[in-house]
Amino acid sequence: MEQVVYLSPAELAAMLRDHPSDVTIVDVRGNDYEGGHIPNSLNIPADQLAGERLEALAAYVRARPHLRHIVFHCLYSKQRGPKAAAMWCRSQASGLPHVQAHVLRGGFEAWAMLYRKQPGMIADYLPEKWAWMDAPVKD
Repeated sequence: MEQVVYLSPAELAAMLRDHPSDVTIVDVRGNDYEGGHIPNSLNIPADQLAGERLEALAAYVRARPHLRHIVFHCLYSKQRGPKAAAMWCRSQASGLPHVQAHVLRGGFEAWAMLYRKQPGMIADYLPEKWAWMDAPVKD
């Protein structure tokens, strides 16, 4: 089975800036997808990433021979994102050797903390959903 590699938000941002057609992002959040997401990411909730949806994702990737990276994430990338990446690796280990599976370290929360105020870095952004990020820290 292929090893999953973790990427920092800065590493993913550099990949998207320098070689956007090499990367597909799969956001496995469900209801917590509302309020913002990484532009051009696919939203396949973790509880739906099996069977036909997993095969549809594989077909999507196979149709893009230039693709080199598939990045999974959830809100924190502690459970759903890593599990989705592992499921992907188990199902695709020999079929798509040119595609490296990744998990976004810190998930969408880490991405939003860094990029929520930068134009073009978050699609469908609703600031009120993330207002807590700008709230002062209390002791």
